[in-house]
Amino acid sequence: MSDTVHLNITGMTCNHCVMRAQKALQAVAGVEHAEVSLEPGQAVVTGNVAVQELITAVKDAGYEASEKTATGATDSNPQRNAPGQPGASIQLLCSYSLLLLSG
Repeated sequence: MSDTVHLNITGMTCNHCVMRAQKALQAVAGVEHAEVSLEPGQAVVTGNVAVQELITAVKDAGYEASEKTATGATDSNPQRNAPGQPGASIQLLCSYSLLLLSG
């Protein structure tokens, strides 16, 4: 039987970030489906996988993640960046991606 996990993800600033986080989640063994949305910075993952594996995959992709509880609170480590404020490396990656796309 599959479980559904809801994650809060911070540090994403564009659709490229969403695709990167979603690809990281989908690569975790046991994940059947993963959907990431920029606003409000959340992911819904279905499968048979430990929550910590999902959080680690998102962090390895360059973002912060925590499990969203039923009350909407999070279960996570303190985040280095304020919510909605990406780290410098992610900002640089997004800026570079936009520059390449613009021409």
